[in-house]
Amino acid sequence: MALPQLGTVPTGPEVRVALPGLGMVTSDRSDAAGYSTGAYTTGFGGTSSACPVVAGVAALVISVNPYLKAYEVRRILQETADKIVDSSTDPQLGFKYGTYDDKGHSFWFGYGKVNAAKAVQAAKSRLHSSRRLQQTLRQSNTVPLTIPDDQPQGITSQIDIRDRGDLQDIQVRLSLSHEFLGDINITLRSPKGETVLIQGRSLGRQRQLNQTYTLATTPSLANLLYQPVTGPWQLTIIDHSPLNTGQLNRWELILGIAQP
Repeated sequence: MALPQLGTVPTGPEVRVALPGLGMVTSDRSDAAGYSTGAYTTGFGGTSSACPVVAGVAALVISVNPYLKAYEVRRILQETADKIVDSSTDPQLGFKYGTYDDKGHSFWFGYGKVNAAKAVQAAKSRLHSSRRLQQTLRQSNTVPLTIPDDQPQGITSQIDIRDRGDLQDIQVRLSLSHEFLGDINITLRSPKGETVLIQGRSLGRQRQLNQTYTLATTPSLANLLYQPVTGPWQLTIIDHSPLNTGQLNRWELILGIAQP
């Protein structure tokens, strides 16, 4: 195919006026170093804002389902985006590209406006649908342990699982008392040696904790899925501040497994 000769390729009309887009609110460098004189700006827009926003939503999606491939994350963002429709004519070039084709794509708006809530929910549903449960194991440790005050090693309580299988679901039930629960954090260590934080120092002045941690309430537990369940599971509780003490009363593991 012959290439067009220089000067024969048509171009659009000259751009007559700049039409700025809408900005978004975000944090800003303080004083004269930023876009505005305060700590925030309302004029951050274009691809400079679109890229970090979508990257942040992608990070949220992966945080609730770390097993997604890159193309799956992209598809979730595309399928859950809110469609922006503009059927008017472009005043500069006379085009109408503000609608969507049969694949959900718009020449002007791509796949639409990213929707973080819908994307995260879709990622969660894919995580749960990929699991297959064949058996549920329940085992508890009812030996009470005193939580030492302001000691970095804390206490560790163990549950030994002898059954074989790969983890498909997990719940951790805790009962403990403490004079100031905001002092403690709680981690769970799997037989494979992976440790996840299931309770940070966010309980403030509460004194009783009777809580069930699940994949839905504690997304970090998803990091333990598909591992062998056989072996020691260890719960560690650390008190990070002096003056207040407490006790672990009991804890229980509820494991959904599939045979390897």
